[in-house]
Amino acid sequence: MVAQLEVCFLYNDDDLNKLPSKQKYANFNNRDVGCRDASFYKYVESGLNQEKWQKGVSEQILNSLCYIYKKYKSENFNSDDCDYLYYWLNYIIYSNITYQLHSIRVITVLNFLLQNNDGRNICHDNKFNVDRENYRDIKLLFDFSKDYDTLKNYFSTGQRICNSNFKQYLDEHIRIYNELKNKCIKLENGEETCIAFKEYFKDKKDLDLSEWKCNVGVSTDRLTSTEENHENQEELSEPDVVHHGEEKKKSQEETLRTEEESAFRGSSFTNSNVHIEHSELRFNIDNKNNSSVFTVSKA
Repeated sequence: MVAQLEVCFLYNDDDLNKLPSKQKYANFNNRDVGCRDASFYKYVESGLNQEKWQKGVSEQILNSLCYIYKKYKSENFNSDDCDYLYYWLNYIIYSNITYQLHSIRVITVLNFLLQNNDGRNICHDNKFNVDRENYRDIKLLFDFSKDYDTLKNYFSTGQRICNSNFKQYLDEHIRIYNELKNKCIKLENGEETCIAFKEYFKDKKDLDLSEWKCNVGVSTDRLTSTEENHENQEELSEPDVVHHGEEKKKSQEETLRTEEESAFRGSSFTNSNVHIEHSELRFNIDNKNNSSVFTVSKA
């Protein structure tokens, strides 16, 4: 069902935050959703607190896991919840973790816990191979696909006034759509971003978004106050992006350092970078009195 937006929708951030993706990500930082009694909580909390972050995101990550953990028990749970969480976790970890060499380990353990929580498979295997190079583009595609119908409904009314925050959102998402549409037009293109594009826009591969433009309106007291509120909220819900160039530079600098002991130790899960011993992780998760740090070792 397409969200109903007021005529002033794009003129203030209160209505901007009614976009489906914005609403979902806001749920992940709901401090009222706690689950300290869950078997994974202390285990994950201890590991996250051992990592160094550019911003304090450990509580946000725990809140997001609790949200999914509790919603899984309700009748409103669906696969989209896992997709939102998966892209959000990649985004917040890659954007904020100080030592990029540790990011895949953190993500691997969190994915394992979601797939093996008290014997229940909450979230299934990931659809795409998301990594440090493509996480941001794939997340933008996913978010835009979820917000598309709502935005289409708005622009069909002929409204063209927005604030600077929305204009930035709109320009960024249209840019990535057009960029990948041109790049992925060849069927043989097997890059992960192209696979994601064809999945999320399989019925919308030839959109003409040239009319999706808005003019930044004159600043008003209401606009100023809502923009300030939005800036405060963004610090809690979606961290600032570390641009690819900066990430590459950091990665080069970090390869010269001695790799510190990771903060996570996992279970029977293997990929090209990580091997996690099952017995040790299962012991740590099942033992509610255990709050020790867990690490991951290379295979």
